[in-house]
Amino acid sequence: MTYLSRIIRLVALVLILGSFVRSAGAEEPQVTQDLASRVRSIFLAKCSECHGRSLSRPRAALYLHELGQVASNREWVVPYEPENSYLWTLVRNDDMPAKGAKAGPLSPQEREIVRAWIAAGAPVPKAQRSSAPVRLPHDAVGADPSLSPFPLRPEGTGDGATGPATLSLGRILAWLGKFHILVIHFPIALLATAALVEILAAWRGDRIPETMVRVCVLLGTAGALAAVALGWLHADLGGQGSGGVLTAHRWLGTAGGLWSLAVVLLSEWDTRRGQRSLWFRLVLWIGAFPVAITAHFGGLLVHGSRFFDW
Repeated sequence: MTYLSRIIRLVALVLILGSFVRSAGAEEPQVTQDLASRVRSIFLAKCSECHGRSLSRPRAALYLHELGQVASNREWVVPYEPENSYLWTLVRNDDMPAKGAKAGPLSPQEREIVRAWIAAGAPVPKAQRSSAPVRLPHDAVGADPSLSPFPLRPEGTGDGATGPATLSLGRILAWLGKFHILVIHFPIALLATAALVEILAAWRGDRIPETMVRVCVLLGTAGALAAVALGWLHADLGGQGSGGVLTAHRWLGTAGGLWSLAVVLLSEWDTRRGQRSLWFRLVLWIGAFPVAITAHFGGLLVHGSRFFDW
């Protein structure tokens, strides 16, 4: 009886431990599922204005209520790494929802839920795991939720696509808009160099147009006009959100492009005359300040309003 009772106790102990292990293993998925549902509810309540299911062209080509798309998009979410996730950067810096959104900003508790969701691996509700990704119109940005540079439409998936996969025109334009970030540095540097050289020439009392200034102005204007065109594509098709910062950056940048045209026309006029005019210098110097402010707003769009916080 003694051995039998010991065996019974051992079996009972094993069964009890097994039940604890099973309950612990079931608890964690339930916690992550609850977290995913709460995040989805937050996105539905606060982000539908720009990423709602009723929009044909959601910002950044993402329907945020489709957590499967968001979680699988490595440009936006890096599972278990909130600080390396662009989505968390936007939420942390209060850049999403956009300033002026009707639903208002996220509360500190809601932001923490989003951060915890990413830290938990960005789990997806079970109901969305097997659902097919939402497919936007073929000319809209983001036909492919992975946001790769050139998304392809699979064979035989609507719009008469029966042959090889084809590129989306809107997606190509959105990809080209990304070069705004590269191009914009050249006109800023070239036109600033021209302004500095003219300051030194005015200090010396030199009225002869310098070849270096002419070259900087010509190349800077070409770069400025290209940056303006690419900037509009990037803002409208690249999912840069909305709000006062983007609006200020967009229109100041456009004004800067027109200003550079005036600068290059005055520069060529001075070159033909062989004498530097006061008008050229004033237009060049005065326009340098709006260009610097435009660059500042561009930096806020990329790095957030708290980038310079101590």
